[in-house]
Amino acid sequence: MTIHSQLRCRYIAQLIGIARKQETWYIVSELVNGPDLQKLIFNLRYRADYDALCKEKLAGDMCRAVAYIHSQASVIHQDIKPGNFVVDLSYPGGLVKLIDLGISRLCTLEVPVFKNLILYS
Repeated sequence: MTIHSQLRCRYIAQLIGIARKQETWYIVSELVNGPDLQKLIFNLRYRADYDALCKEKLAGDMCRAVAYIHSQASVIHQDIKPGNFVVDLSYPGGLVKLIDLGISRLCTLEVPVFKNLILYS
């Protein structure tokens, strides 16, 4: 959670805090007004919203989120999938935000030649 709380990027849902009640942990993050990308693509309820969005912009937002955590924060997400991107439909054209950095980790690779590569584990 420490990693996520320090990330400041419009393409990453901001972590506000965590709370615990008995044995259950809760993650509190900024409100994103829309479905995750998987629901947006495959659920007929969101079909009109999805058809109205520019797919290139959505893909670009996703790439910018991943590029930020890799290049600016040296973080490896480790769970990239459509369900971990939410689309804020309150923005014109939608705005994709990356969520669920729960199993992410810092990349400690010190080899300069790998600095600009996207690494997956």
